[in-house]
Amino acid sequence: MVNTDDEASDMPNVEGTRVQDTSPVRVMSKPEFVLCAAVDVKPDAYSGPLAQSNWVVPDKLLVGAYPAGESDAETTNILTTLLRSGVTTFVSLSGDKEGYSLDANM
Repeated sequence: MVNTDDEASDMPNVEGTRVQDTSPVRVMSKPEFVLCAAVDVKPDAYSGPLAQSNWVVPDKLLVGAYPAGESDAETTNILTTLLRSGVTTFVSLSGDKEGYSLDANM
């Protein structure tokens, strides 16, 4: 239930009992979007250092496939390429069930 005036509404909590919601409703303005044509960046600036990588923010934020290869030598090559490109932090969004262990390769 959304509270649209100054009255408090009853909201269920985790245990199923009711609590008073006295928070005011906030109306947010729409974000302004910049057209891509207005951005002075060439599409090649978004190509990453590896075939399966792209810069989200050129030279600042890179996304890509898990940084490992079929062999230790290939993994070393991939990691060396990323490090030389300025990557200093790795964040894995894969779950534990996927069987990857970045720590084992570093």
